[in-house]
Amino acid sequence: MQQHLPKNRKNGNNQTTYQIKPSKRCMPVVVPEVFSTDACGVTGAMAILNEESTIRNQLDDKDQPIEQHSSIAAKTTPVAPISNIRNKTDISQSDKELRQKEKKLRKMEEELKKEKVIINDAIKDQSHLKSYSLNLEAKVKELENSNRILRMKIVGTQPPVVSSSMTGQKPSNIQDNGPPSCANGHASNFETHISILENNIIKDQITHIENTRQLYRQVHDMELQSIQQRLKNLEASLQQQYQPCHFNPFTMQNPISHGPTYMTRMPSHFPHHRPMHPNWPVFCKLLLCIFEGKGIMTTISLIQGASKGIGLQFCKSLLSRDPQSVVIATCRSPDKANELLQLQSDVPNRLHIHQLDVTKTTDIENVCNKTTESYGRLDLLINSAGMLHPSGKGETSLRDVTAEGLGQTFATNTIGPLIMAKYFAPLLRKGNGDIGRQISKIKHAGVFVNISAKVGSITDNGLGGWYSYRLSKAALNMATKNLSIELGRGKNKITCISLHPGTVDTDLSRPYHKGVPKLFSTEESVRMMLEVIDSLSVEDTGKFFTYDKTELSF
Repeated sequence: MQQHLPKNRKNGNNQTTYQIKPSKRCMPVVVPEVFSTDACGVTGAMAILNEESTIRNQLDDKDQPIEQHSSIAAKTTPVAPISNIRNKTDISQSDKELRQKEKKLRKMEEELKKEKVIINDAIKDQSHLKSYSLNLEAKVKELENSNRILRMKIVGTQPPVVSSSMTGQKPSNIQDNGPPSCANGHASNFETHISILENNIIKDQITHIENTRQLYRQVHDMELQSIQQRLKNLEASLQQQYQPCHFNPFTMQNPISHGPTYMTRMPSHFPHHRPMHPNWPVFCKLLLCIFEGKGIMTTISLIQGASKGIGLQFCKSLLSRDPQSVVIATCRSPDKANELLQLQSDVPNRLHIHQLDVTKTTDIENVCNKTTESYGRLDLLINSAGMLHPSGKGETSLRDVTAEGLGQTFATNTIGPLIMAKYFAPLLRKGNGDIGRQISKIKHAGVFVNISAKVGSITDNGLGGWYSYRLSKAALNMATKNLSIELGRGKNKITCISLHPGTVDTDLSRPYHKGVPKLFSTEESVRMMLEVIDSLSVEDTGKFFTYDKTELSF
């Protein structure tokens, strides 16, 4: 605005005149009716402030006449700022719309990419389905061809069809354009016929297998009966009091100077000699083998420490499960082994008892020589003798350890079984391999078993104590490992293992039965250990097993 201020200023005519003095002018600002941060952006407000500051500077620097100021005032009307503000608010709104559109476009692009991926996956699945459908079609064609062949075979086996001229009906093999239900019925009948044929074939196979089993049993029973009859005849001949006749039973000619005393007395000459049967020599050899116990028995086993406990039960179980097996039982004092002697009286020809102290090498050598002379081989050897401590109780602390106790325990538990392996390994190499399983090309001839204990495991020792027993069993396990390496070489291999029988109700463990979670009887423990022995192969040699064939670490 302009201020008209009167001033007593005289001119040449001494007249007072009034002069308009320009004052500092401010740019009018027009505020819209509704102002909000949403209506006008920050950029628009800053532009308006800049224009106002430039106009003020121009007014301060220049003193212009009223006409000029009036013209400036006319030029700077408040219309321009309002239009600028509106334009700038419109621009901000359009920017927001553009941003929203950009966001929508980006979302659409992402959706399009996902749809492309889905389409590609669908194309791949479609190609897989096409290939699968082609394979199914080929299989269907093959099945149709096989069905045709089977139909032709079945039609060939069916009785002839009565002609239609005689019955007035349509023959069954002529196909008409009937409803599809008829075709389905024929197909179902065909499938049932095929299933019946398959069932009949399976039944025939089962009956054939059962018949063969019955035949094998009958043959086996007949062989047993014939062998028993031959033994009875030989025993009856021994009871007769005749002097032996020295002749050659294989040629029935040329008498020999010496012969077995159990041969029956025969006349020195045969006036009416019948021709000899061609199988007579083989028959005589068979009789000799049956009577002397050589070559006819299935397995020959040696149990070291068989007077009582686990060793005695091994003898009983081996004799009962195989009626043709031979068991050699050894112990320190056979005269005092009453149960073992009673068992020998039941099977005198199959159980042989020898005196053997495992701590004496001479006893081991004598029994080895007798076994070699009698049988010449060995299939199974079990070292069952064991000692907890000479006093009968294990050492609970270091002050109980003595050199005598350690020496005797080691002699029985470790040194004795190792010397047994030294003398009997050659006989085990000549075994027939009937013990265990021969599942691979590499087979074993015999099996060597050391009865060890879980307390001999070094990694399982968490309580300590029992110095003599623990040390001797740990050393026995090491001996088993060494034997498995040496006796596993060559052609005739020997499978060597250590076997833990569990806590068994025997004299050795009887003082420690309290608190035992699982106490086995000798029958149960030996039964499980024999199952482990029957399942052994060459791959199991050198290992430490429990009664249920759980492998223990040394």
